[in-house]
Amino acid sequence: MTLDTHIDTFLENQKIDDEFEAVFVKQVVYGLNRYKKMLKVALSALYFNESGRLLREDNNTYLIFAYLMFIRMDDLGYGTPTILNALFVLLTFFQ
Repeated sequence: MTLDTHIDTFLENQKIDDEFEAVFVKQVVYGLNRYKKMLKVALSALYFNESGRLLREDNNTYLIFAYLMFIRMDDLGYGTPTILNALFVLLTFFQ
């Protein structure tokens, strides 16, 4: 099975009919595949430093968040340093 077939099957099973959502999901999956090595290094460092606070079963969640933060932050509208700093402060507060 190809990656495209897996994505199409997932979109169909999840009943994602909105074209914009489907394109976003496809772009994220392709991006995760493209930046797999870089994300693996980043997550290895994260688990090394925060192993007591993280669960291995959440690896895919952290992988997606890392991709969105490192690669797609500008696309999501959070690319300015001011917004990134505010986001960091907020997330640190609620940890």
